[in-house]
Amino acid sequence: MDTDKQVLVLARKYKKQFIKYGLKYNLDTLNNQLLKCFLYDQFEKLKNNKKPNVEHSIKMIKKLQEYKHSQYSIFERYKKLYNISHGVNKEKLLLRYGEEEGLKRWNHYCSKQAETNTFAYKHKKYGITKKEFEEYNASRAVTLNNMIKRYGEEEGLKRWNEYCKKQSYVGVSKEYFIEKYGEEKGIKKYKEVCKSHCLTLVNFQSKWGKDLGIKKFNDCYSNLNNGYSKISQELFNSITPIENKGETFYATNNKEKYFHHIPTNTYGFIDYCYKNKVIEFYGDYWHANPKIYKKDDLIKINNKKMIASDKWILDKKRIDVLKELGYDIKIIWESDYLKNKEQTIQECKQFLIN
Repeated sequence: MDTDKQVLVLARKYKKQFIKYGLKYNLDTLNNQLLKCFLYDQFEKLKNNKKPNVEHSIKMIKKLQEYKHSQYSIFERYKKLYNISHGVNKEKLLLRYGEEEGLKRWNHYCSKQAETNTFAYKHKKYGITKKEFEEYNASRAVTLNNMIKRYGEEEGLKRWNEYCKKQSYVGVSKEYFIEKYGEEKGIKKYKEVCKSHCLTLVNFQSKWGKDLGIKKFNDCYSNLNNGYSKISQELFNSITPIENKGETFYATNNKEKYFHHIPTNTYGFIDYCYKNKVIEFYGDYWHANPKIYKKDDLIKINNKKMIASDKWILDKKRIDVLKELGYDIKIIWESDYLKNKEQTIQECKQFLIN
């Protein structure tokens, strides 16, 4: 018997099983979406040399039929669940129980985990010491050493690489959000996530509360190096109306705004930011002004030597990231400002108005 005929025979066999057990569990056996889920499961099991579990598959399909999802069909949810790793996570609960019930179950799980994972809880219930608690937590961490201990060198390294790849994609990359929500909504969600990771006072207060948020925000900024030139502040003070000072961020006014682009792990401080408008003030030496430096000229930044063209590449990467985060950008060179201050001030004001 050729392969096509074998598949057809198996499909008929499993369709009969689907009808038999579907009736037992009060499943809509005429629904093609449900049948597709069932056949997908049976054939995936056979493909991976595993024995199909008919009743388990039927129960899972019934659960998906019971809890609706606004974005995915039952078959789409089943396939996604099939390829998600074991363990409890938010995505899995939302797919299995729908957005409303899934979120409810996720919040319940998180609150329960927050209690049971504390030292106080484990000490009271199991009598473990502080040292044992710390060793236990260290052994659970997702690290290369722990992966190798659990699965052996070859499989551990493979799982570690898969984990790193997933961490750089799920929940942080633009492609992930577009795939999950569609292009328009996905890009919007992606920008919201990037914005939520910025070190702003609003984000600190949202996470830690009003008073503690202010303290942690100030502590964070005091520990970060965000040097600036006095000449840049002269320009920024000249272009900022008094009525806009509350919404404008630069070193001597509300401090420089911090940005973090998660997918490329690019982060830093924005020289001048008003709403979605950014002005970057480039010192002629620190940014190797192309009017002054040739591409192979050597410059020294933070005790590190590099050629001018490498600095231009780094600056371009930073500007591209800021654009991707939704900012409109104007670059001012130090020599251009010093040559004609009034003209530069007017150009910046016009840029901020438009």
